[in-house]
Amino acid sequence: MQIPKKSVIRNNLRLIISLLIIVLGILGYWFYEAYLINPNVVFYDMISNNLNTRSYVVTNYQQGSGGSLIERTLVSTGSTNRVMSLETTNIASSKATITTLSIGTPSTDYSTYKKIDIGASSAVYNQILGVWGVNSANGVNGQGGQLFKSIMLAPFIFSSPSMTQTNELVSYIKQNHVYLIKSSKIGKLNGRPVMNYEITINLNSYAKLMNLFLNKIGYRNQGKGIQYSGNSTANLEISVDILSRQLVALSYLGSNSIQVYGSYGINSPIKLPTKTIPLQQLKNLISSLSKQ
Repeated sequence: MQIPKKSVIRNNLRLIISLLIIVLGILGYWFYEAYLINPNVVFYDMISNNLNTRSYVVTNYQQGSGGSLIERTLVSTGSTNRVMSLETTNIASSKATITTLSIGTPSTDYSTYKKIDIGASSAVYNQILGVWGVNSANGVNGQGGQLFKSIMLAPFIFSSPSMTQTNELVSYIKQNHVYLIKSSKIGKLNGRPVMNYEITINLNSYAKLMNLFLNKIGYRNQGKGIQYSGNSTANLEISVDILSRQLVALSYLGSNSIQVYGSYGINSPIKLPTKTIPLQQLKNLISSLSKQ
């Protein structure tokens, strides 16, 4: 008895489809285990993404017995290296609230008071609200650029001038073991899957990395630059979004603060103030008003 050709083709097709499903299942499982949730792969994908990020927002939350601080900073690097930070400080003992807005470039700092609420005498400060103080590297004390530097000196580097230099920085990080992953586990943050890490930073290697990076983006270190002695380390807890491979949260072990990262790649130009007075003059005005 001869089996119809259509039946043979149909049976072979079913077998082929079944084999394809099995193969795809194996490949999918391999991809999931070897790439999607591999802690080492997720971590260094995050490093590479950071070095291709021209802008982001980091919000720093600090809470203590003396009060609280919320600092939201927009960072823009690449063609223009600038940061803009809105900081609100609440002092528990006096129920005072002070809000400042600061803008930083590699050479200049600008700062203004947006709100000074310290009770009955708050009105005396209205005359200096919105007045911009400026401190330039070419100024009297030559301390301009400190805000920009402090933001850039984060545990992880964001942005670099070129792809060649990005690869150079990633290679340095790996070869010099800047970061050591101590533990990792999958969790959830705002409904999204994240990889939670506990890591240790080799501060000596980190200092050399940051000096290299700051020089590449146009910040000229004075003196010997950033230095750490001996085998100093820092311990962090971080969360990385598994799907986007982006850093979403960071905190130092034992601290009462947490940094939240987001708004990656937003296009929001930071404009520099055009009317300014020396920052020291603004500080002197505040000091004189506080005595009234």
